Amino acid sequence: MPEFLTRRQGFWHFVRRVPETFAALDRRGIVKRTTHIRIADDPRGVRAARAAAQMNGELEAYWQGLAGGQSAEAKARYEAARKRARQLGFSYMPAAEVAAQPLAEILARIEALIVTPAWASACRSARTDFSSAFGERSRVAARLA
Repeated sequence: MPEFLTRRQGFWHFVRRVPETFAALDRRGIVKRTTHIRIADDPRGVRAARAAAQMNGELEAYWQGLAGGQSAEAKARYEAARKRARQLGFSYMPAAEVAAQPLAEILARIEALIVTPAWASACRSARTDFSSAFGERSRVAARLA
């Protein structure tokens, strides 16, 4: 079975224990998330493994942010960006990973941010949308900019 995947109620789930180095910062103990992929549709877990790898990358970035001194505000921004990325039809990824994507993927993310008047009123903030599509800049990159 692929790393960090388990079967639960007909779906593949991402399950990972919080490493000891981050246990004081993330008290969940075990992180559990659904991949939204049915086992019947992906019996060998190939698509689910890609989803789990993406979730693991997000989780690692979150833990690194916490270790770097970011607070509950960072967690709220991370969760909002992750949720909004899904609403836009993308997987959340840090800015460095987005930059490494093919040009077509980057352009698709830009096109998703083109705002229509009706949709604009539903958006909470342009910063959340940008972060959702392009990931948060790291603290180091922000200082260099």
